[in-house]
Amino acid sequence: MHKYRNIRNSWTDTPFPIPIGVCECLVILVKAFISAEGERDLSIRLILFMRKMAGEYANIRKYRVIAIIAFILIIIGIIGIFSSLTKNSDHLYWHLPPGSEYYDFIQVPSTLFGHVEVRFYDVSYTHNNSIKCSVYDSDQYEEYCSSDYPPSCLYSVSGINRQFSIDLPTMSTYYIVFEHGPGYESHVINFSVHYTVTGIVPNPFVLGLVALSIGIILFIVSRKKIEGFGSVSSIPID
Repeated sequence: MHKYRNIRNSWTDTPFPIPIGVCECLVILVKAFISAEGERDLSIRLILFMRKMAGEYANIRKYRVIAIIAFILIIIGIIGIFSSLTKNSDHLYWHLPPGSEYYDFIQVPSTLFGHVEVRFYDVSYTHNNSIKCSVYDSDQYEEYCSSDYPPSCLYSVSGINRQFSIDLPTMSTYYIVFEHGPGYESHVINFSVHYTVTGIVPNPFVLGLVALSIGIILFIVSRKKIEGFGSVSSIPID
């Protein structure tokens, strides 16, 4: 019994190099495997992280380009809108020979929210000749040229010295016609005209408005996207 106890105690108390060494080797191998797996997992995560960063920065560059294009469109739109705001004025001296068939006119191009201001006065030697001024749209002007009877008009006034202002109601070409006043068809009339036309030219205004709208939309979208990519989230390595 005593010998048996000694043998049993020797397994528990006395170190045996072979079994313990095998256990230590297994522990080392397991640790090494775990460490290798950890490094492999970390490498994969780092690669994924770098790919993610590269993708996000590529997207940032893309949306920055879009933001630059949007800024250019906004500038073009503003320039187009401001260039469409027209104001033309001139001071003219005209001469009407005797005869009711003679007249002079000012052509006003089609505009949005058009407005006309006109002043005319006789500059003849006697300064007492009456002048008739009428405003026609394109259809009325064609009728005026082809008819012996004066058609309806948008506005008409006669006198030696007159001035008026009128809004142009529709987008049409208008004509400001000057002719002998009633009873003065046989007179030679020299007169002066000063006029101002304001309004919005349609084509550059529409193009400018479209460019401005598209530019604002692209700028807002690109800015939100860039702000979304502003904080690149890290990939956890645990």
